[in-house]
Amino acid sequence: MDKRLEKLLNENFEEFLKEIGQVDLLTCEEELALLKAGQEKRLDSEEAEQLVKANLRFVVSLAAQYQNRGLSLAQLITIGAEELRKSILSYDPNSGTKFITHSVALMRARFEEETEK
Repeated sequence: MDKRLEKLLNENFEEFLKEIGQVDLLTCEEELALLKAGQEKRLDSEEAEQLVKANLRFVVSLAAQYQNRGLSLAQLITIGAEELRKSILSYDPNSGTKFITHSVALMRARFEEETEK
């Protein structure tokens, strides 16, 4: 997650939600192009960042399911965004599953791990 969004997440949650709500959802073709570029250029690429930003609304909704287990919502969203970014490298476009479906398993596992500490 870029530094500006991370700052909003920690300082003004409502503005953070507004900001990510304005990010356009990706078409399948756009998602695949960003995934390919993210896998080739690695995780610090603009394409990987764009893919993460486009999926942050989903991260927020998933993270909210793990609230009240010892971590703040902001911490959970940050963890979810990290796992989403990592899942770019492990995603196989030929698997027949959507990228976000692949990412959910990784995010849930990490949320479980972090909230059990």
